[in-house]
Amino acid sequence: MLLVGVFIFYAGWITRAYVGQIYIDAAQRTAQEGDYELAVKRASAAIRFDPTNSDYYHIQATFIMSGTPQLPQIDEAIAAYQKAIQINPFTPHFHYELSKLYIMRGMPLKGFLEAKEAERLYPMSSTYRQFAREMEENLKR
Repeated sequence: MLLVGVFIFYAGWITRAYVGQIYIDAAQRTAQEGDYELAVKRASAAIRFDPTNSDYYHIQATFIMSGTPQLPQIDEAIAAYQKAIQINPFTPHFHYELSKLYIMRGMPLKGFLEAKEAERLYPMSSTYRQFAREMEENLKR
């Protein structure tokens, strides 16, 4: 009986992850067609099915910022990256992108801290290293 319960739980989890992937694939196709608003909605649906996939939050934030972002969209993208980092704090690209959003939002110190975290996680990246140095120089001014 326990084995049946474990199987049902596992099958449900696999199904949710699969449906999430279907939605994220549809979101990416929609974004390629230029409909970022619908792409964001589809990415949100993917997240509802698989809220533990940090890449879905990254994709959602990318689509949010693909149009002509205003302040509410920047805040929404920041929240998506914060969630992605909460799930997977070891992806330097998430920190790098969040850093750029903080700068857009007028939060240079937070941006610098995220840039330094991206550099710490991937010290071989000249992009992250250079960006963190530029951020540090800007903060000194």
